[in-house]
Amino acid sequence: MKVYDISPGSVRLEVDLKVGGPPPTLQVEVCGWHNYSDRVSNIFLNLVAKVFGISLGSASTVVTLQPSPRRECSALLIPIPGDLVRLVEEARVGRGGDIEVELSVICYYLGLPQALSYSSTLTVAGPIKYTDVFTVSLNVWKNALGLRDFEPLLVSKTSISRLEELRRRWGLLTYDDVITRFIDLYEGVKLERPYELLFTDPRAGVKTIKTRLGALVESRVWSEVDAVRLYLDQGGAEYLAKLRERGARVRLITRKPDKKAHEDALKTLRERGVELRVNNMVHCRLIVFDEEAAIITTADLDAEGLDNQRQIGVYITDRAAVKLCKTFFYRLWEESQVQSSLESPLEPKVY
Repeated sequence: MKVYDISPGSVRLEVDLKVGGPPPTLQVEVCGWHNYSDRVSNIFLNLVAKVFGISLGSASTVVTLQPSPRRECSALLIPIPGDLVRLVEEARVGRGGDIEVELSVICYYLGLPQALSYSSTLTVAGPIKYTDVFTVSLNVWKNALGLRDFEPLLVSKTSISRLEELRRRWGLLTYDDVITRFIDLYEGVKLERPYELLFTDPRAGVKTIKTRLGALVESRVWSEVDAVRLYLDQGGAEYLAKLRERGARVRLITRKPDKKAHEDALKTLRERGVELRVNNMVHCRLIVFDEEAAIITTADLDAEGLDNQRQIGVYITDRAAVKLCKTFFYRLWEESQVQSSLESPLEPKVY
């Protein structure tokens, strides 16, 4: 853990970093402390992580400390997508040794008096910059990649070249993934196609997007379901609500509602325990079921997308591809705005 004095003896910042997974994710814990009894302290933070000069991503948060000596913490996740993992692995193999994560922190401090008035004095500081290196052992890094039990294996350079070619062609993360796919094929486990095209075509009476989604919801008890949808109505929301009622942790990223049907659907989901975040820059439609299946479509979770419009999508069961979808969702989740209540833009508030 690294400790930084924003105001010596009065305001302190603590930062710790670990790597978890799979999928590999930087887990950063930031804690603020102050001993003011007459003001509220706000610590605004932006973190940027690099390994061997390779930028892994960034995260932001605000730590708010109420009056009286207090310590508050916030946990930040920075998912590491597969393409960056490959770059890090190539650099690590060339250098040898453990993983060194360089974490740069830019900090702003704002102190507000507990009782604000026209004569109140604000305390402002920043930007304050800190940079430190956190060492991650090779064993911890391998665990994060999902290689908890591994042994050295002697393979010819020719075979390595072929494995690398197949890894890139199949979009896999490691050589172990390539070998696992060969084993599955040999044992007949995955002779079925890992991808299936889905359609909504009202004229032809085809609604395989809706059929596949319904089958997944009813097929088993999932642990975690992550979804990105621009719009929903009550019918579409019912799929996610049913998953939550069956015990899954369900997270949804959507746009801020500008239609009453969308607003009502989000209200229902919030009341039934679905975690919601808003991101008006998203344009994808994605649902990931644990690390086993994903549906990517052009259709939203509403009657238009599932029943009336012409839509296309793909159902994925390839584990490596599903993991990449989940990593993509994690990154979007961290970028998105937490919404505990969604105010309707359709009904202006009167003050």
